[in-house]
This record gives sequence, C-alpha cells and structure tokens, in this order.
Amino acid sequence: MQAGFHIIYSNDINVDAATKGITSMGEHLKNAFKDEYYSIGTDCYETEFLAYDSKSDSRREFEVKNKSQNSIAFLLNDLKVKDAWIDLHKVKENKELNEVLSKKQRMITIGDKFTSWYSCSNKFYTLNMEPCNAYDAIIFIDSVKPVNILK
Repeated sequence: MQAGFHIIYSNDINVDAATKGITSMGEHLKNAFKDEYYSIGTDCYETEFLAYDSKSDSRREFEVKNKSQNSIAFLLNDLKVKDAWIDLHKVKENKELNEVLSKKQRMITIGDKFTSWYSCSNKFYTLNMEPCNAYDAIIFIDSVKPVNILK
C-alpha cells in the first residue's frame, strides 16, 4: 500500500455529505481506500482570509467568527484553547466531548469567493455537520490569519 498526503479544503475532504446532493472527494476516497483513508478537518473560531470579492472584482481580506454557541470552535475559544489536535476516535472514550462532537454544529468552510455581506450570518461561511461522522481528526486553531506572500 502506498501512502499519500493531500491538503484539501475541509468541505471536500470530509466523508459525510454535509452538502446535500454532492459527493465529496472524501467520500470517494473513503469508498476507494476504506479504513486506509484518514481525513483531517480544520476548524477555527475566528479567521482573517483572502478571497475574491465580486463587488470589487479583486482579492481582498475578510474576517469572520464562528458565533455558533454549540460548536466545538466556540467552546474551545471560551476555554482559551489556542490550538488543538482532536482525535475523533479517542473522543468516543470521553462522554461529554463525544456528545458535543457527535451533534451537528456549524464549522467554518470558506471557499475562494466571498463578499462582505456574507459575514452578516454564519450560515454563509459555515456548514452544519457532525465532526465525528465527517473526519477522523480535527486541527483546531483559535485565530487564523493569511500568510504574507514574500516576493
């Protein structure tokens, strides 16, 4: 068996149909590789990011927060956790944590196109999903900012 490592947008790598009617790349990979497939999702509480803004017809910086109080991102931020690796298989051993991560919750999922009015509601930049069904692990970072591109 050959190993591979792919860094892919969290909504594409998950194995749960978070977007109805669309089979994610993660679902295809899980079907092909069965238990050999290990998906790692990402989530954050707040993020600054660069995206194409159709209003200005250019890339610009935006900022959003995951305001959903039942999300793991909101809870970890409230506990002042700056970053965490969450093995979702081991979470099943902890009743309280398993209860949170087995329920549908809003997780940040931002594509390459965004506009300022999207930040009015987290429904425009999050998906309602069950982390335990979508991933094998999650990398949580409280506050994410874009990198500076060096020339």
